[in-house]
Amino acid sequence: MSRQSGTRAGSSLILASTSGILMSKPAALREQSDDQLELLLQETKQNLFRLRLQSETERLEAPSEIIKAKREIARLLTILRLRQIDRERSTAPVS
Repeated sequence: MSRQSGTRAGSSLILASTSGILMSKPAALREQSDDQLELLLQETKQNLFRLRLQSETERLEAPSEIIKAKREIARLLTILRLRQIDRERSTAPVS
């Protein structure tokens, strides 16, 4: 499967596969703001929904795209959670 380089949400590098799933490099994701990550998360969840619908109607060309979408969602949620933990630690009183 060939991949093409592209840009999205600024100058961050995101690799797009031929079927539309966006696979992001973790370093590029860490450079984005929380709002950009939330938007990308929502888009990826919508894409996963479409892929599951295609899978049920037997029109899905590449079943591996579902796995890629799930990994992308997990990657985004992990980065958002790590940022939340960092904010909580920075505002917590030191004993």
